[in-house]
Amino acid sequence: MTKAGDYRWFLTRGQAEWNDKGEAVRMTGTISDIEQRKRAEQALEESEQRLRVVFEQAAVGIAVLETATGRYLEVNQRMCEINRRTREQMLGLTFMDVTHPDDLKPDLEQMELLKVGKISSFHMEKRRVAPDGTIGWINLTVAPMWRPGEPLLRHIAVVEDIDERKKAERSYLRELAYNQALVNNTSAIIMVMDAQARLVHGNTAFFQTMGYAEEEVFCRTVWEIGLMDDREVVRSKERFARLLRGEDNAPTDVRLRTKHGEWRTLELRSTSTRRPDGTADRIIITGIDLTERERLQRELLRVVEQEQARIGHDLHDGVGQTMTGVLVMMEALEAGLNGEDKAYAKRIHEIMNESVAEVRRMSHGLSPAGIKYRGLAGGLQLLAETVRTNFRTPCDCELDASVHVEAAEKQAHLFRIAQEAVNNALRHGKPGRVSLRLRQVKDQECELVIEDDGRGIKKTARSSDRGGIGMRVMQYRAHLIGARLKIESRRKPERGVVVTCHFQCDDPETKTRKTRKSRSKK
Repeated sequence: MTKAGDYRWFLTRGQAEWNDKGEAVRMTGTISDIEQRKRAEQALEESEQRLRVVFEQAAVGIAVLETATGRYLEVNQRMCEINRRTREQMLGLTFMDVTHPDDLKPDLEQMELLKVGKISSFHMEKRRVAPDGTIGWINLTVAPMWRPGEPLLRHIAVVEDIDERKKAERSYLRELAYNQALVNNTSAIIMVMDAQARLVHGNTAFFQTMGYAEEEVFCRTVWEIGLMDDREVVRSKERFARLLRGEDNAPTDVRLRTKHGEWRTLELRSTSTRRPDGTADRIIITGIDLTERERLQRELLRVVEQEQARIGHDLHDGVGQTMTGVLVMMEALEAGLNGEDKAYAKRIHEIMNESVAEVRRMSHGLSPAGIKYRGLAGGLQLLAETVRTNFRTPCDCELDASVHVEAAEKQAHLFRIAQEAVNNALRHGKPGRVSLRLRQVKDQECELVIEDDGRGIKKTARSSDRGGIGMRVMQYRAHLIGARLKIESRRKPERGVVVTCHFQCDDPETKTRKTRKSRSKK
């Protein structure tokens, strides 16, 4: 004990000196202070105890092996659990005994590189074999326990059980292969864009349909590629912005241009995936090629138009002409009668005259020839007259003289849209008034508006979001001429339906310039 009362460690040595009589006459000795050594030994012992606790309680398997033979010299409890063996069993085995035969060669090759000093440690995934033959995956890390120049006596192995992770990986890869096969073998077009609208993935159908190679489109926006015309680009950017805001887009028909310049019509559906913070991650677009179906629909529409034209022609030139002949005969008969017979004949004459006029209006409504010779404005005026005369319903017709539509097909489709909207209103809405408006709203953009004050559109459990057949036909006709159709049903405070068709009209000067050019050539 020191003067301050603390205990310290000392090493003492003593020796006695003896006389001839065998008596101790003097004692000599030495005292050495070994406090620092004792403290170092105690710290080492405590460190070894901590390491032993860590060794035994570690969540990974740890083993010390004899480098020359691969025999286990020391293993912790987790190493025994991973290999499905007791400690006594493990200490009687080598690492070769628990390694799958197919993984033994690369393991031994890495050990040889470790022994000759070419690598300082190595890491690998391999399979272990349990006593019952079951196989599991482990993640192995091996490091030497010798310093440069020392004998190669021992090395340490750290093992992590990754069997569940491997099962999850196999399941993921299986699902990935399934989804990849599904995506690449479907006839639907699939495109994936990032939040900047750059294309990051396309399936086989996309490249086959559009004719592009991957390097020509990847990391470019769909607008830079040139898939759309200018007007569709504007609408596409609007749809894209809605998806970024987390809103949904309704399915839409879009014309896309292939690499070789061919236009194809696709029904596109789009959705977005979100990151954990809610921001847009990927935009997924799927499309069905409607080009062939649209061609067949156009052909069907053409056949229907021809049949209607034939019926209209037969009404006008067949029934109408016959009734006109009967009308002439009635006039002659009326002239030869007197008294009450003459009055009856006159009344029959008036009825026949009204019937002839009605047949002519019906024939003009059925036959696009009426639009061809009258123009769109004349056809709408005829439609308004028919509503007023045949259905005894007031019908206003406001026409802007600046609206110019040169293409006969566009005129016919616009007239049919107006005709279908009016017929729907008269059949289902029981309106008190119908109005037709044709006007220019922007430079080369016009609108055709059909409005009524009837009962509106009555939705039933069987009605779809796209409406009945009449509405779908109107939508399809608008799509054929690149127009936008909007159908609104009003309830309060006003009633009725408003059908608005926005379309691109022609420049009135275009026809004049073409005529002048044609004359100059002559």
